[in-house]
Amino acid sequence: MADSIDKFANLKSRFIVDENLYNAERLTGDVEKLLQYCKLTTKGRVIITAKDLTDKTRIAIIVFARYLAHKLDKSISDLVSTEEMAALGGIQKSSVRGRTTDLVDGGLIVRVEQGQFRAVATSIDDFFEMLSSPKVI
Repeated sequence: MADSIDKFANLKSRFIVDENLYNAERLTGDVEKLLQYCKLTTKGRVIITAKDLTDKTRIAIIVFARYLAHKLDKSISDLVSTEEMAALGGIQKSSVRGRTTDLVDGGLIVRVEQGQFRAVATSIDDFFEMLSSPKVI
């Protein structure tokens, strides 16, 4: 009987967690993964360090980097404009428009207003899966 109670308590402690601690651990892991691809300035300018990425991947990295940076520092906006994506990613604006449409249709990012995009928080695992896909790089 005591063994069952211990198993139940262990299961409960693994399943029901402190939300703040869970979020901090998750954020740490996500930022560590993204460090392989980019860094940000204190002003929120995304510097992509990875090479040979598709335009779609570069745009996704920029948007998700800003999302994670905003979680760490609220002074960094999580919104990214098409102009910023073009400039930061070294991408033609026409390509940015097409690739953002692909990312919106795929559920990774959302158009907040004309020319402004934000990462979909619940799609971060899909984003990292996209990054690890060999066809992306």
